[in-house]
Formats: sequence, C-alpha cells, structure tokens
Amino acid sequence: MSGGILDSLHPDLRIAWEKMGSYVGPASAEELEKLLKYFPDPPAEYLELIQRYKDLQIESKEGTREYVYFSLLSPLDVVSWLEWYSWLQVELPGSFFFAQDGDMAYFIGENEGREGVYHVQISAPDWTYADYIAPSIRAWLCDGVGWADKENL
Repeated sequence: MSGGILDSLHPDLRIAWEKMGSYVGPASAEELEKLLKYFPDPPAEYLELIQRYKDLQIESKEGTREYVYFSLLSPLDVVSWLEWYSWLQVELPGSFFFAQDGDMAYFIGENEGREGVYHVQISAPDWTYADYIAPSIRAWLCDGVGWADKENL
C-alpha cells in the first residue's frame, strides 16, 4: 500500500475533525524530544501520525458494520501515562501505549511471539485480557485488520 496511513485510511474510517478541537497541527520538536527521552525508539507508524496531527481522532463512518474509535495520545500524553498509569509498564513491559478509547488503551506490544497492536482495559492490564488486533497500525487503520473482517482474526 502506498501513501501515508492517513491518506490510505480504510474506506469505513474517517478523521473526526469535529472532535479534535481547535488545534490540529503536528507535534512540536520539543514534544518529540521529550518523547524520545523516555522512548528512544517509538514505533515509526506512531511517529508518522503525530508528525501530521498530534491530537488525532479516528472513528468509523456512520452506518458501518463495525464500530471503531480512538484518540491518539500526543507525545506529552504518552510520557504522562508513565506517571498516570504507571502499572501499565509494570504489567506489560516494553509496550508502547499510543491511543485510547475511554478506559481502553491501545498499544504496540509483543506476547508469545505475536507482535502488533493490542488493546486492554487500563484498569486490568494483563496479557490474559489484552486482545490482539493487527500486526501494525497501518494494517489496522488502512486494511481493516482486526475489525473490518472479523472472520480473519
């Protein structure tokens, strides 16, 4: 698939412009610097997204079969989660939390040889309760892996 993730979103997804507030620009150099201080090697796909919109929200279009929604964590939010939800890194070490939907956290992680996008309740972060979604952010958002074709999970 060519083009950036946001230029290649699955046809059932849309950027929720009306939910993003008045500032929809990219992360600043200072924000990226702070992120890299704590996470020297963040996922490239996360970096691609925040270099366009640091406060991105994506949802399924009205009338689609499967509901998808998430709010991308800005670089400062990713770092703040280390303090706010310190147990996440204890229970799921090495994971990179990049988005949320209410009390659900989305992260890149690896469990039993399966690396990719997972989601888990913030209050119960355990691999037992973490659901594998897709091998990458691109596969999830552009190809619909993990939601558009439930039979292929």
